[in-house]
Amino acid sequence: MFLFKGKEFVKIEPDKFIEDMNLTCDIYYRYKDELFLVINRPIITVETINKIKKLDATYDGIYIESKYLNHVLKEFYQRKTDENYAILDSYYENISLKSQEIMESVEYTSTIPMKITEELSEEICEMVINISAASIIQLINNVRKADEYLFMHGTNVGIINGLIGKWINLDKEDIARLVKLGLLHDVGKFKVPPQILYKPAKLTEQEFEVIKLHPVFSYEIAKRSNEKDADVLNGIRSHHEKINGTGYPDRLKNDEIPLFGRITTISDIYDAMISKRVYKDAHSPFEVLDEFSQGRFSNLDLNIVNVFLDNMPIELIGKPVLLSDGSIGKILYINSANFMYPIVETNGEIVLTNEKLKCVAMYNV
Repeated sequence: MFLFKGKEFVKIEPDKFIEDMNLTCDIYYRYKDELFLVINRPIITVETINKIKKLDATYDGIYIESKYLNHVLKEFYQRKTDENYAILDSYYENISLKSQEIMESVEYTSTIPMKITEELSEEICEMVINISAASIIQLINNVRKADEYLFMHGTNVGIINGLIGKWINLDKEDIARLVKLGLLHDVGKFKVPPQILYKPAKLTEQEFEVIKLHPVFSYEIAKRSNEKDADVLNGIRSHHEKINGTGYPDRLKNDEIPLFGRITTISDIYDAMISKRVYKDAHSPFEVLDEFSQGRFSNLDLNIVNVFLDNMPIELIGKPVLLSDGSIGKILYINSANFMYPIVETNGEIVLTNEKLKCVAMYNV
């Protein structure tokens, strides 16, 4: 902070100004202990940006009144997020259309179109290998409508499966197989009556027994559709098994559960928790990581959970985040003992978030 003529000013990086940004504040440059007006509440042009950069390099930085900082940062991060989504949309839109085609085929014919599924698995595998994990994760974390869940859940689980496969150093072929498994793991839910699948209230014991059949349905649909890969088939069937044998449908324990199934369980839980559903709101990535670390899902493969917990925070460090008070922060540090409340920089101050000041959304920048 810099006090000048009774007002608080804050230094801002020139690259936070984007062409056509409509500012509600004046821009100043600092020389020694004084501020000098650069331009009065401008609509930012290329010429303005060049002038700001030149003054920043010549003098002691560019400043605006601190009360306007959040407005500028929100517009900047939202614009950059929109630009990044536009770039990734060329991937994600194509992925979404193919995923929807697969799901509609299963819904109406009980058959998986394997050629499209193979193509989509390879496409997602290439994305996972070649695009930054941070961008992919933030794309997955983007809030979706509740009615999109079943169509997009398989896609997102496939993507997360691929990331975990990458993090544990699987080869490209295995990553593609993991992606395919994620795409297909829940196709059996189309065999579950919609009044149970989309019930907004707690399921009865009998209704839950019906839900528990969906891995078997998925397995049977995949096998009937001529899926030959035993790892994919067994992973589909076992993605709700638990290490202590309390899962379903076969009550497998420990290493009886295939590796691909153990990976998919973690991906499935993560995407389910960050997704808005008819019966629940979406959780933030920090809430989900905290629940993993605190052992709520203690019946998972802890080695894979630890890989997940080691890598996910790395992808979030340095990223901008919207805080519950409406301010913008940047993630500086995520404590492995307290994933829920990362340390952020906001308004030039370093702050430990807490129950009253939470991270509520990520920007894809």
